[in-house]
Amino acid sequence: MANCGGKTNSIVLKSPIGNVLVEYCGRGVHALNLDDKVRDDSFLPGPKQRVVVEGKENQKASKDNIRDACITWLDTYFHEPSKLSQIARPTLCLDGTTFSNNCWVTLPELADFGKVVSYTELAAAAGNEKAIRAAGGSDA
Repeated sequence: MANCGGKTNSIVLKSPIGNVLVEYCGRGVHALNLDDKVRDDSFLPGPKQRVVVEGKENQKASKDNIRDACITWLDTYFHEPSKLSQIARPTLCLDGTTFSNNCWVTLPELADFGKVVSYTELAAAAGNEKAIRAAGGSDA
């Protein structure tokens, strides 16, 4: 998402849909990506899996507001979606193009829990209905 020039951190979170790589800096989240091993043909969700940092050495890492907000939000998303409106979304580090930033800000407002949003819908909602490929490329 962003290339803010600050020190970035990467962690792997275990989740009900597989491992999620989170990249972030002190200003906010840069990217969330599923592990490359998660594919449509091998997808096997583990609905009871809580969202936790992968690896025992990382379980007791010092307090990190951005990381902790991601863990809390994702765990709530997977296990108590009715409570999502009661917690803040993790802060995003938005230093991309204006359209890309619009995609990142618009997507959570557009996509209710469990709703699929096409790149066509996202592009229109972000302000340019012809920028379908750009909406897909924004990694939103």
